[in-house]
Amino acid sequence: MNLYQKMKKAKKKSKIVFTRVGKYVFPDPYIAFDFIEKGRNTKNLYATLGKRPQGVLVDVLWHEENEDWQEFEVKVEGEGCHQFKGYKYADS
Repeated sequence: MNLYQKMKKAKKKSKIVFTRVGKYVFPDPYIAFDFIEKGRNTKNLYATLGKRPQGVLVDVLWHEENEDWQEFEVKVEGEGCHQFKGYKYADS
C-alpha cells in the first residue's frame, strides 16, 4: 500500500465535525473553569467573557463537540453583535 492509499484510508476513518459556535452560562466559576480545563487538549477555542449576575459566560468555537456542555448552553436568537473568529452564532 502506497502513502496516498494510506492517507485516503485514514481520511475515511476520521469523523467529520463541522465548526460550530456555542454560548454558555455556568452558575459557578469553578464549574466553568473545570469544563474548560477538561477541553484543553482539543482543537476547541474557549473565551471566558466574565462573571455576570446570571453566572460565568463562556463562548466556545467547537471543532470537537462535548455533550456535557449542553445543560449550560444558551440559545442565541438572531445575530446580536457577536461572532467568534468569523463564525456567526446564527449559523450555529
